[in-house]
Amino acid sequence: MDALRLLLICSLISASAADKVSFEVYYESLCPYCSNLIVNYLYKLFDSDLISITDFKLVPYGNAKIRPNGTITCQHGPNECLLNTVEACAIDVWPDVKVYFPFVYCVESLVYNHNYTHWDTCFEKLDLDASPVADCYSGKRGRELELQYAAETNALQPPHKYVPWVVVDGQPLYDDYRDFISYICKAYKGTDPPSACTESSVGGIWKVKINSIQSLYGQETVMSKLFRTGQAIISWLQRNKIVEKGGGRGGVGPPFGLIVKFVWSKPYTRFVGIYEHEISVLYTCLLTLLFIGEVAMMCKTMHSMLGLILVLLLSVPVTIKASEADDGYSQCERTVKNWASSSLDSEVKDDKHDLRDLLFFLHVPRTGGRTYFHCFLKKLYSNSQECPRSYDKLRVNPRKPNCRLLSTHDDYSMMSKLPKEKTSVVTILRNPIDRVFSTYEFSVEVAARFLIHPNLTSVARMARIAQRRRKTAGVSTLDIWPWKYLVPWMREDLFARRDARKLRGQLHLVANNSYDAEDILMPLHEYIHHPIAVDIVHNGATFQIAGLTNNSYSAEAHEVRHCVLKYHTLGEYVLEVAKKRLADMLYVGLTENHRESATMFANIVGAQVISQHTISSSSADVAGNDRSEQSSVTNTISDANDQGNSTYQTLEDVSPTAKVEVARDNLTVGKLMQAYESCISSLRNSQSERRVNSLKRISPVNFTKEARRQVPEVVIQEIASLNSLDIELYNYAQHIFTEQQGHMTQRMVYAEKLATTLSTSAYPNFYAVPSWKVLSIPITGLVMLLLILFFFCRGPHLLILSPSFKNVAEEGKQTGVVTLWGQSLIIICSLVLTPGNRKGIASNLGSRRNRSFHTS
Repeated sequence: MDALRLLLICSLISASAADKVSFEVYYESLCPYCSNLIVNYLYKLFDSDLISITDFKLVPYGNAKIRPNGTITCQHGPNECLLNTVEACAIDVWPDVKVYFPFVYCVESLVYNHNYTHWDTCFEKLDLDASPVADCYSGKRGRELELQYAAETNALQPPHKYVPWVVVDGQPLYDDYRDFISYICKAYKGTDPPSACTESSVGGIWKVKINSIQSLYGQETVMSKLFRTGQAIISWLQRNKIVEKGGGRGGVGPPFGLIVKFVWSKPYTRFVGIYEHEISVLYTCLLTLLFIGEVAMMCKTMHSMLGLILVLLLSVPVTIKASEADDGYSQCERTVKNWASSSLDSEVKDDKHDLRDLLFFLHVPRTGGRTYFHCFLKKLYSNSQECPRSYDKLRVNPRKPNCRLLSTHDDYSMMSKLPKEKTSVVTILRNPIDRVFSTYEFSVEVAARFLIHPNLTSVARMARIAQRRRKTAGVSTLDIWPWKYLVPWMREDLFARRDARKLRGQLHLVANNSYDAEDILMPLHEYIHHPIAVDIVHNGATFQIAGLTNNSYSAEAHEVRHCVLKYHTLGEYVLEVAKKRLADMLYVGLTENHRESATMFANIVGAQVISQHTISSSSADVAGNDRSEQSSVTNTISDANDQGNSTYQTLEDVSPTAKVEVARDNLTVGKLMQAYESCISSLRNSQSERRVNSLKRISPVNFTKEARRQVPEVVIQEIASLNSLDIELYNYAQHIFTEQQGHMTQRMVYAEKLATTLSTSAYPNFYAVPSWKVLSIPITGLVMLLLILFFFCRGPHLLILSPSFKNVAEEGKQTGVVTLWGQSLIIICSLVLTPGNRKGIASNLGSRRNRSFHTS
């Protein structure tokens, strides 16, 4: 379609006419409204003979500003400044409108389709020589054109208020700029008006409206269907000579001309995508009246009944649209409520304080989770017990033998792939404002590493090579959610700003505020309002714990998240689900309370993992039995020498002959904390070194605590507002953290009392360092003794009065064994038997005792 339009543009431009109407468009290259005007409206100048009566001019500058140091900054960043200069150079190099406009149209089509980084392909598409334009925008001429267009734009009277700013014969069209055809036709003073002016009353107007509506929404809406239906009806009426074709300029008489202007005014076009559900009903009604009015004006013999039928037919889409508008919020509310209800009903109600078979570490980005994984979990679990990490898609079979630890950036929807009743979840949360800062900084830091390449083409080539290598190697940051979205976005921005600096010849860089260095990187205030940040970064912890990220396994996630982003009040339902899931987790840490969180993790999670190792080791012969009850924190003082080989029971039943895997030897909670302190020191040093090396490429930018303090308070407040759900969830996490501290303190006090009791007993050497392996021998013996007594003492008819017992008694008369053993048995059995059985056994054994005494 674009190729056909370009062909029409090139072929239908006619020679200059005498009385041309000046038609000027002031715009900027990356403005979405500007690209929409150029791609979906301005081509109509060339779709007929209208270009023959216009003196057409494009001015690519827009809302750019000249700074005191002489540099030019653009509203949409350095990419826009670059393309403004490129298009200005194209207009200068090829003054003929039939040459430069197809090029501008091609570039703006790429902008319109969010693919503007490939703007240089337009030279090849149009068979144009790129070298003169390249020489222009990279040389002094490009700078001169920028200043020229800046002067022309700033000299406008009245001054422009926004872009696109369309002027016909010196008069700005303001919000009616899309209806420029009507204004050009009215301003034309020649004797031979082009056909575009005579046909604009019916076919032209309807064609413009249909195409523009469809382009704004990207799909056929109820309104566009109405317009298309209306156009078809008018065409049929004209072919059958029921109505006459309109004539005259404008062709729309009052009051319908006013309706045209009203429905195409700013509230009904510029914001139609934002408030569609609120304004589309009135919008459709007005255009329906316009259609009916024009048909009525043109009718020769139309009966009033036909008009009534037509009104009824055209009212059907309006009714449908009205219903859709009313149901917009209600439908979203039902969707979110149903999801929240089903999510809460599916939660497991078991004791959350017990570590289950599988530990799922839900890693919220930029909370310190990498430190916990390397310095805690890697010390507790062996490589064979770690499930293959899943960052952007499920690559793990959690039911495989020995899979005991899953650490991932996946959201809570991962639980749908896991056995909930056998999975414990842990996570860490961070102050939402600090997390947004850290996310911004890390995105830039990783993206800056790619600046060693000369351009993005080189980056793409190396990425393909690295991807082939990663099939057998580790996982790249670009494979991990959310960095696989955030880093390429920042990378593209860094390269564009570097290219723009080169074009300006700007060698010396100054950054008074690292978070607002627009010559080098995207400023923070721009970053937080970008659609990518809104979708992925803001309220990220809430959406991740609720299982509603754009990386979710839930089929409902996209719709629910869309509703919450559209109707913010529905976020309360998502917040309640996230709170409930947070409360049911085994452990919730806080990045800001680093030391306390680490100690708590070691005592709550680490102690139970160590206990699992020990219990599994001592009962390897019954590894197929159900998971035993987790021991309390008393096991934190277990003897390291008693930590033997261990195996974990699989999530499915395993055979008793399963192989025993070597566990983490010589590990206690105290030693775990020592290893953690040593590990984080080394890890932080390596991370700091890598960060410094990355930021050198965008020097003088440097993200420090001092630099953060320079960020205006208004930006901080905007971040807080955009992360309101996360702030509430973080406050709730602080409450959970306090409860966890109290629970841990109680368990540690109990453990200390028990240790004191054991150390002061009659066998201090034996209990000095208590161990379940040492205690298992006497405990097993005691259990066996109780079983023997249970069977021996069931009653006189079982053993004591049995013939075998009598034989033993007769044989033991000479030694007196029966007498002593029998007396002891009477005493023990009297403790476990009912009063009736005690009496029977006592009398029976008593008579035998008398005979024994008499015999002796």
